[in-house]
Amino acid sequence: MNRVDIRVEPYLPSVAHTVVPYVFLILFAIGVIFSYWPGFLSPDSTTQLSQAISGSYSDHHPPMMALYWKLWLWWKIGPEPIFLTYQFLLFGSAFLLLNVLKGKNIRWIVPFIPLFPHILLYSGAIWKDVGFAYTFLFSAMLLFSANFHNRKLSFLKSIIIWLLLFYGTGVKYQALFVLPVMTLWFALTIFNDRSLIKKIGLWLVLWMSILFSCQVLQKTVVSSIGENHSWQNVKLFDLAGMSVRLDKDLFPEFVRQAPEYTFEKMNNTYSPYRVDELIVGWAPGASLRPGETKEQRDILWATWFQALKDHPMAYLSHRLAVWRMMVKRSPMKSLDDLTNVEALPSKIKYVLDVVGLQTLQVIKKLTYFIYYVPFLLFYFFLGLWNWRRKRIYALPLTMMTGSAIALMAALFVFSMASDLRYIYLTMTFFHFSHPLAWLILFGDKKG
Repeated sequence: MNRVDIRVEPYLPSVAHTVVPYVFLILFAIGVIFSYWPGFLSPDSTTQLSQAISGSYSDHHPPMMALYWKLWLWWKIGPEPIFLTYQFLLFGSAFLLLNVLKGKNIRWIVPFIPLFPHILLYSGAIWKDVGFAYTFLFSAMLLFSANFHNRKLSFLKSIIIWLLLFYGTGVKYQALFVLPVMTLWFALTIFNDRSLIKKIGLWLVLWMSILFSCQVLQKTVVSSIGENHSWQNVKLFDLAGMSVRLDKDLFPEFVRQAPEYTFEKMNNTYSPYRVDELIVGWAPGASLRPGETKEQRDILWATWFQALKDHPMAYLSHRLAVWRMMVKRSPMKSLDDLTNVEALPSKIKYVLDVVGLQTLQVIKKLTYFIYYVPFLLFYFFLGLWNWRRKRIYALPLTMMTGSAIALMAALFVFSMASDLRYIYLTMTFFHFSHPLAWLILFGDKKG
């Protein structure tokens, strides 16, 4: 009699392997929300909350975040609505990525990505940088899901992605330089089997429609009283950096004639760290007064442009110093406050007791983002090379890392400070790219 070999599939373990990563993700989300609740406000975000309450908006901070905040004032006048929105987008993005990678060994890293220091240490902040990063990230995960399953985007998902990109672009000026990459990805996903001409046409329509809508929104809600012309601060910052390097006063006459200005005071105040201490009205003892009339603003622009043409190396030296200081920082800005334990919130005291100051010092040094830039560039070229070979993970990897690099490039020119939070999208996209790079390099190993 022949023996029949009957094997029972290990159903329960396979279910456990599928469910456990989601359980981790939910527990981590609850832990982060509890730890950061109700989210913390900086002076900038406090100003935006005040604008949401008053209904009076300025162009120094794009009004998008304040307008969204206003929708929730009926529930809570505080950081909670924005904080919960941000957490939904962050952990929702991780959920979408986990869902795509279901059944693959690399999925086990996904619940931990929101806990990486570059992401976690800023995720409780009510900042434009965080909203910009998370709306674009959620859009990226929706696009990756469509790419992976080789499905056309539904009309509803297309609308959601457009709205997310609209919000992210409207909330942060530097998003303008990331938007072309994201809308290109959007167009390629919608027309994944159409002609190149149609893809380019759709790309331009998506790109321009979002830009135009953001401009219309801003012009509609920002009155002439609220026009701060904050672009002047970038030009004054650049002129200060070039003047210090050349030991030559490059400022226009109206700046030099202001009572607050002396070249020596400006020279002593200038730092590539940030512009605030230089601008009159932003800090006590500041020396640079922005133009108050259109004529003065036009003169400032012309002066800056002429200085750029005459002294390109001084400009590049100044900009490189700002950029290098930014990427050589850690999301743990300063540990000095930790020495004053009594001034810390109880949750932070608990973390300090568990982890220890010395361990935090090590984490700070390990999270200087400049160490990760070579890997970001490697990921980009890895995606680009494999895109030509039509690898399924190559398009998402190229677009995510391309977006991250585009922001870093834009900030080389337009940043008014060297705060690491300005490249929060870069750091977030980079870490969410790890599973894609792994799958290209080592294949779809199941587990």
